[in-house]
Amino acid sequence: MEPPPLWYTQVQFNPARPIPLVRIARDIPDRPGCYVFTEDAGPLVPGRVLYVGKALSLRLRVRGYLVDYMRTRPTTHKGRAFLFEYRHLHGDQRLFLRWTLYGDPSQLEASLIEHLNPQCNDREESGGFSDDEPLDPRFTL
Repeated sequence: MEPPPLWYTQVQFNPARPIPLVRIARDIPDRPGCYVFTEDAGPLVPGRVLYVGKALSLRLRVRGYLVDYMRTRPTTHKGRAFLFEYRHLHGDQRLFLRWTLYGDPSQLEASLIEHLNPQCNDREESGGFSDDEPLDPRFTL
Protein backbone atom coordinates (compact mmCIF):
# COMPACT_ATOMS: atom_id res chain seq x y z
CA MET A 1 0.00 0.00 0.00
CA GLU A 2 1.34 3.40 -1.00
CA PRO A 3 1.85 6.09 1.64
CA PRO A 4 -0.80 8.84 1.60
CA PRO A 5 -0.04 12.07 -0.27
CA LEU A 6 1.64 14.86 1.71
CA TRP A 7 -1.40 17.14 1.54
CA TYR A 8 -3.61 14.33 2.96
CA THR A 9 -1.37 13.86 6.00
CA GLN A 10 -2.10 17.50 6.90
CA VAL A 11 -5.90 17.25 6.78
CA GLN A 12 -7.44 17.28 10.26
CA PHE A 13 -10.91 15.68 10.35
CA ASN A 14 -13.11 15.81 13.41
CA PRO A 15 -13.86 12.39 14.94
CA ALA A 16 -16.58 10.48 13.06
CA ARG A 17 -20.05 11.04 14.46
CA PRO A 18 -23.05 8.77 13.88
CA ILE A 19 -25.83 10.70 12.15
CA PRO A 20 -28.36 10.25 14.99
CA LEU A 21 -25.98 12.06 17.38
CA VAL A 22 -25.15 15.01 15.11
CA ARG A 23 -26.73 18.24 16.32
CA ILE A 24 -26.43 20.60 13.39
CA ALA A 25 -26.49 23.97 15.15
CA ARG A 26 -24.21 22.87 17.98
CA ASP A 27 -21.80 20.45 16.29
CA ILE A 28 -21.26 21.63 12.74
CA PRO A 29 -19.37 24.89 12.21
CA ASP A 30 -20.65 27.63 9.95
CA ARG A 31 -17.31 27.73 8.14
CA PRO A 32 -15.91 26.53 4.79
CA GLY A 33 -14.57 23.02 4.45
CA CYS A 34 -15.17 19.48 3.25
CA TYR A 35 -17.32 16.71 4.69
CA VAL A 36 -17.21 12.94 4.33
CA PHE A 37 -19.95 10.34 4.84
CA THR A 38 -18.92 6.76 5.66
CA GLU A 39 -20.52 3.49 6.79
CA ASP A 40 -18.38 3.20 9.92
CA ALA A 41 -16.40 5.30 12.36
CA GLY A 42 -13.07 3.71 11.48
CA PRO A 43 -10.21 5.38 9.62
CA LEU A 44 -10.90 6.84 6.19
CA VAL A 45 -9.86 4.16 3.72
CA PRO A 46 -9.78 4.75 -0.04
CA GLY A 47 -12.70 2.93 -1.66
CA ARG A 48 -14.65 2.63 1.63
CA VAL A 49 -16.05 6.17 1.64
CA LEU A 50 -19.64 6.86 0.59
CA TYR A 51 -19.53 10.53 -0.36
CA VAL A 52 -17.25 13.60 -0.21
CA GLY A 53 -18.58 17.15 -0.49
CA LYS A 54 -17.54 20.76 -0.04
CA ALA A 55 -19.28 23.81 1.36
CA LEU A 56 -18.71 27.45 2.13
CA SER A 57 -20.93 26.81 5.17
CA LEU A 58 -20.63 23.25 6.43
CA ARG A 59 -23.63 23.77 8.70
CA LEU A 60 -25.99 24.84 5.91
CA ARG A 61 -24.79 22.21 3.46
CA VAL A 62 -24.89 19.25 5.83
CA ARG A 63 -28.34 20.31 7.07
CA GLY A 64 -29.63 19.51 3.56
CA TYR A 65 -28.49 15.89 3.93
CA LEU A 66 -29.91 15.35 7.41
CA VAL A 67 -33.50 16.41 6.79
CA ASP A 68 -36.36 13.93 7.06
CA TYR A 69 -35.96 12.48 3.57
CA MET A 70 -39.49 11.02 3.64
CA ARG A 71 -40.99 14.51 3.97
CA THR A 72 -38.86 16.49 1.55
CA ARG A 73 -39.22 17.12 -2.15
CA PRO A 74 -37.33 14.84 -4.53
CA THR A 75 -33.80 16.05 -5.15
CA THR A 76 -31.77 16.32 -8.34
CA HIS A 77 -28.48 16.45 -6.40
CA LYS A 78 -26.89 13.05 -7.02
CA GLY A 79 -25.02 12.85 -3.71
CA ARG A 80 -28.03 13.90 -1.68
CA ALA A 81 -30.25 11.38 -3.49
CA PHE A 82 -27.68 8.63 -2.88
CA LEU A 83 -27.50 9.42 0.84
CA PHE A 84 -31.30 9.56 1.14
CA GLU A 85 -31.46 6.11 -0.47
CA TYR A 86 -28.66 4.83 1.79
CA ARG A 87 -30.49 6.13 4.88
CA HIS A 88 -33.73 4.51 3.69
CA LEU A 89 -32.07 1.11 3.14
CA HIS A 90 -29.65 1.03 6.08
CA GLY A 91 -30.95 3.56 8.60
CA ASP A 92 -29.07 6.41 10.19
CA GLN A 93 -27.23 4.16 12.66
CA ARG A 94 -24.81 3.04 9.92
CA LEU A 95 -24.05 6.50 8.54
CA PHE A 96 -21.20 8.56 9.94
CA LEU A 97 -20.10 12.12 9.26
CA ARG A 98 -16.79 13.88 9.66
CA TRP A 99 -15.54 17.21 8.35
CA THR A 100 -12.47 19.37 8.05
CA LEU A 101 -12.25 23.14 7.88
CA TYR A 102 -10.45 24.62 4.90
CA GLY A 103 -10.82 28.08 3.41
CA ASP A 104 -10.74 26.96 -0.26
CA PRO A 105 -12.75 23.73 -0.23
CA SER A 106 -12.93 23.21 -4.04
CA GLN A 107 -9.31 22.12 -4.46
CA LEU A 108 -9.42 20.04 -1.28
CA GLU A 109 -12.67 18.31 -2.33
CA ALA A 110 -11.20 17.37 -5.73
CA SER A 111 -8.14 15.92 -4.02
CA LEU A 112 -10.20 14.01 -1.43
CA ILE A 113 -12.37 12.51 -4.18
CA GLU A 114 -9.31 11.43 -6.13
CA HIS A 115 -7.59 9.95 -3.06
CA LEU A 116 -10.57 8.39 -1.22
CA ASN A 117 -12.44 7.13 -4.31
CA PRO A 118 -15.93 7.52 -2.78
CA GLN A 119 -18.77 5.34 -4.05
CA CYS A 120 -21.09 8.15 -5.10
CA ASN A 121 -18.99 11.05 -6.36
CA ASP A 122 -18.61 11.79 -10.04
CA ARG A 123 -15.02 11.62 -11.21
CA GLU A 124 -13.81 14.74 -12.96
CA GLU A 125 -10.44 16.11 -13.85
CA SER A 126 -8.92 16.70 -10.46
CA GLY A 127 -7.60 20.23 -10.23
CA GLY A 128 -6.50 19.07 -6.80
CA PHE A 129 -3.17 18.90 -5.05
CA SER A 130 -0.24 16.91 -6.39
CA ASP A 131 0.83 14.05 -4.12
CA ASP A 132 3.88 15.88 -2.76
CA GLU A 133 2.16 19.27 -2.38
CA PRO A 134 1.35 20.56 1.12
CA LEU A 135 -1.91 22.24 2.08
CA ASP A 136 -1.85 26.01 1.66
CA PRO A 137 -1.49 27.36 5.22
CA ARG A 138 -3.47 30.49 4.24
CA PHE A 139 -6.59 28.30 3.98
CA THR A 140 -6.08 26.09 7.02
CA LEU A 141 -8.62 27.26 9.59
